[in-house]
Amino acid sequence: MPDDIPQLNPGDVQEALQLQTRDMYNLLRYLWTGTLLPQNAQDFEARTEVTAAHYAKYKADLDAVVKDYTVIASHCKKFKDITYPSIVKIASNIYDYADTASGGGDVEAAYYAAIVTNIHDLAEITDQASPAAKKLAGEINGIIDAMMERIDALQADAAKVKKDLSDFEEECKKDQTSLDARVKAVKDKITTVGGDIDQLQKKIKDDMAEIIKDQEEIKHDNLIMYTSASYAWCTILGAVAALTADIIYAIKKKNTQKAIDELNKKLTEETKELQDDKAIVAQLDNVKLDIQAVIDQIGPAIKTIEKMEGEWGATTENLANIKKYVQNDIKKLSVKAPLTVSKTIVHKWLVVRDDAKRYVDLAYVSDVRVTTFEDYTKELAKKVVQF
Repeated sequence: MPDDIPQLNPGDVQEALQLQTRDMYNLLRYLWTGTLLPQNAQDFEARTEVTAAHYAKYKADLDAVVKDYTVIASHCKKFKDITYPSIVKIASNIYDYADTASGGGDVEAAYYAAIVTNIHDLAEITDQASPAAKKLAGEINGIIDAMMERIDALQADAAKVKKDLSDFEEECKKDQTSLDARVKAVKDKITTVGGDIDQLQKKIKDDMAEIIKDQEEIKHDNLIMYTSASYAWCTILGAVAALTADIIYAIKKKNTQKAIDELNKKLTEETKELQDDKAIVAQLDNVKLDIQAVIDQIGPAIKTIEKMEGEWGATTENLANIKKYVQNDIKKLSVKAPLTVSKTIVHKWLVVRDDAKRYVDLAYVSDVRVTTFEDYTKELAKKVVQF
């Protein structure tokens, strides 16, 4: 028998769950961007606010881009509608496990507290071969087997999610390679037809980077406050924070509107034809950034799932070791697991349960509203003044 007494506390399960919450929120935000990509010429014209005549100048190349957008959107939608809910299901099952382990905060109803109590009752029986001893040992093993069965299901779900994440990552990389070629063709055609706009692109990109940085900070602050994620899809910026009261306050504080106004000015001060070229390039560049952002989020998400698998594996090992002690050294186990630990164990699993519930409650963003860049700018200016 090992010298170390197995533990009944959750270990780092809570930390792994918190990491999962962060990583999956980040991933979901960009998934919405992919899902809402324009999938025909009319949608592309509406989103970028370019004329049909201007679209026609680059029709063959833009049609190829839109075709790629359709594929990307289908991959993102499949992940959002099928894989992501399976990730939320894991959190829901963790909630159920932790609720059972903690008895919902009631020590008398907690499975883990019952294990400790039965261990001490069994240790008091002199004849470990007696029917009473066998009955108690059977009850302990029965509880442990039931909990281990739940963990096995969690591990199976986690393994499937990990594979789905890896498959989605490969799809995104293939989509990215194809789209890069399509975007280059459009940019080359625009440069040939409309002249070099590289310098203007750089200025626009710098402004976009500032806005995106502020949006990320606002999103992060909003999550810390445990407010359900809420976004709008803006033609130029992609997924942006919806203009709720707390977001408006944050935007006003960070002076984000100034950056947005400067970008809007740069996009509108030129002729309509050049403006359309710039809008197309800005939209294409931002979609490329969003696809890379999705890919960047998948790796950490996979590692988090692996950490979760490791923690549940350790939990299973601890439970299995308790069964060995019940069979071979119940006295030692009872000494190392005093009755007083029951409340501590229950509390720790209750914290895990509450974190899991919070994740499930906040798992889905509200419906994303599609808006034009001009309308988003006007709405922002109006609300900042009113705030």
